[in-house]
Amino acid sequence: MSKKNFKMMGVINITPDSFSDGGQNLTPQKVLSNCLKMTKLGVDCFDFGAESTAPFNEKISIDSELNRFEENLFPVLEEILHLNKTISIDTYKPEIFREVASRVYKINSKAQLIWNDVSGSVDDSLKETLKEYPRCTYVLSHNLAPSRFLTSDHMNYLEEDLDLKSFFERGVQSLSFHQEVFLDPCFGFSKTFDQNWELIQKLPDLVKSFDKGWVLGVSKKSFLKSVAKKVASPGPKMTELLHLGILLNWQENLPINPYYLRVHDVALGHFLTLGQQELTFG
Repeated sequence: MSKKNFKMMGVINITPDSFSDGGQNLTPQKVLSNCLKMTKLGVDCFDFGAESTAPFNEKISIDSELNRFEENLFPVLEEILHLNKTISIDTYKPEIFREVASRVYKINSKAQLIWNDVSGSVDDSLKETLKEYPRCTYVLSHNLAPSRFLTSDHMNYLEEDLDLKSFFERGVQSLSFHQEVFLDPCFGFSKTFDQNWELIQKLPDLVKSFDKGWVLGVSKKSFLKSVAKKVASPGPKMTELLHLGILLNWQENLPINPYYLRVHDVALGHFLTLGQQELTFG
């Protein structure tokens, strides 16, 4: 992709209440259609989530979350796997990951699979699941909620001085048995407005501390929208301009590492890499 090895992770929420695309992927046909559109724009990974972890939304049960996967993803899963993209499962529930992973591997035992876990909890259920699925890539996210059950309540758990370095050091050490662990600073989770902006600027130094891949996502985050409201022409376009500016800054200043850029608008990520690819038209 680029000299930083940026890859695009396209978000596909099969939820009625996600802040970005809630209600837009509630049929198998729409899920498949969005996957095809993203493929044309060069996406490397589909990130499927069936529960919104925004603080203003209520938690859902394991059965409800699984039902959304069964109704909207599983009927077209084989066709999606034929697109030869990495599949990311965005869930903090090990039971959900196991079920979706088993469906994926049943169709394609060599599929590339990511568990995108925003809980930040390195507990026994996590370790047991990773031992069951040793080939998956696990994403360790910075979330200060004290348990998986409280994942969505992350804004109730803030620290005056963020120390992501120590958080990740502890997590990486506990997961040393697992082959592939990526790190996610998890913008918007357990962080104030000012802390998110501080983290954006200090991210290059944090990345240098770890020989790991990273998942980075600021797309559609509320702290970007808050800044956009203060300018002369607020709105979605201004939010995306801020997003693009952050991505360009990272492209210039981040160390050479593997990265997934988690984006809702894949066209934006595609634009970021145009200058480093041979363009074709027609």
